[in-house]
Amino acid sequence: MQNLNFKIYFKPSLWLTIFTIPSIIILLVLGTWQVQRLGWKSDLISEYNNNFEKQPVTIDEVLKDSLNYKFMGSIDGEIPAVWFLISSIGFIILSFIQYRNTGKSINTIFLSIMAILFLFSYFILLFKT
Repeated sequence: MQNLNFKIYFKPSLWLTIFTIPSIIILLVLGTWQVQRLGWKSDLISEYNNNFEKQPVTIDEVLKDSLNYKFMGSIDGEIPAVWFLISSIGFIILSFIQYRNTGKSINTIFLSIMAILFLFSYFILLFKT
């Protein structure tokens, strides 16, 4: 007969412990988030189902508040040149902010190109009229 008297020692390594503790914390946070999300989705579903029980709304009731708004500018399809100047200044400011935050990136290049195009459009409209 063999002697089956042996002991098993469990001694995890330092790296395994360092990896396991944050993993457990992340799993607990994600589980809590899922439970909160379940409550949010249940509320949305109940609100959706409650809306079916309500009376239908006519188009006049929906549009009565929106008919009181006044539009700025013309409605003949022409855009005043000053809007292109204001937009180009906005794009210039945004490109400087983006360049300070991230350096030269695709967003900075895009904003700079948009500023140049809007400024060019402003001068075209300015000399056209």
